[in-house]
Amino acid sequence: MPFSPFLFCHKQKIEEKELINKYYDNLPAKDRSVIYYKIIEELSFEEMGAKLDEKETTLRSRYKRALDKLKRMIGNNYN
Repeated sequence: MPFSPFLFCHKQKIEEKELINKYYDNLPAKDRSVIYYKIIEELSFEEMGAKLDEKETTLRSRYKRALDKLKRMIGNNYN
């Protein structure tokens, strides 16, 4: 199952939401925060940088790596 940030939307199946949340909760806190701020709060990387006092480029890289981790976790455990 390919991962998409849109899996967090309200129309998603309950089972898929539960699966995503299960693995999301297992990510390191910094990874969870960039996913949360980007997808749920819809902040730009610039806004996130100001909020978290981190470089925009760092946050872009962390976001991509966090999504990749989540994709691998879900992909390895999805029936």
